[in-house]
Amino acid sequence: SWDDYVQRVYKARGAVSQNTAGNALLNSYYKALTNKDAPANLQFSTSLINDIDSFQGVLGTKLAIQMASALRMGLA
Repeated sequence: SWDDYVQRVYKARGAVSQNTAGNALLNSYYKALTNKDAPANLQFSTSLINDIDSFQGVLGTKLAIQMASALRMGLA
């Protein structure tokens, strides 16, 4: 699977699979994406990724146009 491939690439570069310390930017992204306050000592982890991924959804036409407008994108 794609996930297995990515994990092998990281392991080949010497990356370890463990939680790593977060920072103020992670906390602000977490708040913006989930609309929840970041827990104390928020760390980059599999559970964090799963929590953020749970907010993903299908992007409909109306929302896509609103997002393109917010990003100041035009129609080609």
